[in-house]
Amino acid sequence: MKKTIPFKSLRGQAGFSLIELIIAGVLMVGMMLAAGVFNFSGDQSKATNILGVMKELGGGADRYATHTSVNPKAPVSLFDKSKNTTAETQEGLSATATWQGPYVNGFAAGTNGEYKLDAFVEGATATFAKVTSGLPSGAAAGYEVVTAGLPQDLTLALLGSCNGVSYTAASTLPADHATGAKCAGTIDATTKVGTVKYLYRTR
Repeated sequence: MKKTIPFKSLRGQAGFSLIELIIAGVLMVGMMLAAGVFNFSGDQSKATNILGVMKELGGGADRYATHTSVNPKAPVSLFDKSKNTTAETQEGLSATATWQGPYVNGFAAGTNGEYKLDAFVEGATATFAKVTSGLPSGAAAGYEVVTAGLPQDLTLALLGSCNGVSYTAASTLPADHATGAKCAGTIDATTKVGTVKYLYRTR
């Protein structure tokens, strides 16, 4: 006759149950979040997206310059042909006749034709600027996408994403492009509002 082995209770067994391991894991992740091991503030994600917009605008402006031989003052000129008069280019020449756009998709332009970045930061905008100083060696002029109205932490993250450098304070930011920085920036000491300038073209 077959012997039956009596059932033994596992209550006294060494080790942890699956439920105990899950609870311990949840608590561990919670402590790591509280300690700042994972930083999900959103600044890095916003920085990546804004940098993408700046690169798109810079690329569009570069194509615009190839076709028209002039440079736009505001992003609206990249998709609205009527916004290419003599007052709307850096050189003071009309680009209407040579315009072959759109060079970027249409967007809700601000009063001065700037690109509104409200989807990322309320009140932040991007526009174009021409600079003649603080440029890499050999460049006589440069053209930038200038993004303004950024909180301090986002400014640091955006500059870090652009230049591949970690910035922790306003004093460490490159003020211009002379040393080869693709993006330069400043943060107002009083308001803590920052500006980032992306150099998309030199000549």
